[in-house]
Amino acid sequence: MIDLKKYAGANGEVLTSNKKEVMRTLHIEDNAEIRLIVKCFLRKNFAVESVATGQQALEIIKQKKFDLIIVDINLGDGPDGIETARLIRNVEGYADTPIIAATANLYTDVRDNCIKAGIDAFIQKPFLKIDLVNTISQVIYNRGN
Repeated sequence: MIDLKKYAGANGEVLTSNKKEVMRTLHIEDNAEIRLIVKCFLRKNFAVESVATGQQALEIIKQKKFDLIIVDINLGDGPDGIETARLIRNVEGYADTPIIAATANLYTDVRDNCIKAGIDAFIQKPFLKIDLVNTISQVIYNRGN
């Protein structure tokens, strides 16, 4: 597992001290265009693997270890993003993995359900690269302290 502290800069930027060491990130998103955009946004410091459903995410995390998870709340088939996050938290080795929820709906009840499921932070869709990077950096910083 990567030491998250060295990835969080004082000014909110995501840092990497060693080009060979990147954050292994799982992105769970049913929209193929958004999966591609996030991969492009994060290609410099992250090794992003994308899946389209919560079920696919639950299968892949049993085979590989990820340092960060970004999940869409409104997934198409299978469990939604909140339920997927809850299930991920119960998989060995994922109790403390940072999870960020991406959603167009940030109503109080959704936020409350996300928090109960163990989601660390939220990002509202549509988002810019700087918004995503800042959210990741904040989560990493909070986890490291």
